[in-house]
Amino acid sequence: MKKAMLSTLLVLSTACSTDKIDKTETPSAMPVETSTSTVITKDETVNKKKLLITEQDKKTQDKTYSYRLNDQKFTSNAKVLVKGSSVSSPIMSESGVLKGSFVVITTAKTESLSTHYKVNKIAKNTYRLIPIKNQTDLYNLYSNLLKNSELSRVEIEVDYSRASTAQSY
Repeated sequence: MKKAMLSTLLVLSTACSTDKIDKTETPSAMPVETSTSTVITKDETVNKKKLLITEQDKKTQDKTYSYRLNDQKFTSNAKVLVKGSSVSSPIMSESGVLKGSFVVITTAKTESLSTHYKVNKIAKNTYRLIPIKNQTDLYNLYSNLLKNSELSRVEIEVDYSRASTAQSY
């Protein structure tokens, strides 16, 4: 019963279409619209092409940078990662914001780290490192922490929670 209705609908919808070919050039990236009452002049077509080219130029200006953070690939529009930079993980299909701090696991003493970071103990052998200088290149700091042989695990903190839309009283 359903197949018969669908096939009837298909036949009716194709019977109503026209085979008239519109000879005006349309850009391949634009959706094609057919209209019998609209006449497109050559100037309008040229203007549409110019508009399409400028929109493509704007899109190419938004470069995406790839970073390897927490053993995963992240992308960002920011060339330099700082606190508050937006990052997204294609693997998890999630986007988040860098919190500007690191979580490290070490059995060694953390006195050497306290010259560049504020060190907070959050669990046994686990510390949160907050850079003393604000708006520093977090990726550079992350890379330096990874090179430190005293640290067994280094992760940059990413906040995946979305901004709350709930009203507060």
